[in-house]
Amino acid sequence: MTKVDIVEGIYEKVGFSKKEVAKIVEYIFDIIKETLIKEDKIKSRGLGILWFGKKGRDGAGTRRRGATLRSPQEGS
Repeated sequence: MTKVDIVEGIYEKVGFSKKEVAKIVEYIFDIIKETLIKEDKIKSRGLGILWFGKKGRDGAGTRRRGATLRSPQEGS
């Protein structure tokens, strides 16, 4: 799923323009990125806990789902 998919999904359910929805989605992603870079956790009921650890430690991901996240500095 991409940001475009998220914008499209939200656009179809609310009365905002795609431009407005795209701004909101970008703001949300910025907040998530800033929070994870500070090494804080993000808790979301139903999604689990997102966290970003230092290299060599626990790594990063979601504890419930076991997904792995990478920072832009680490590459793919």
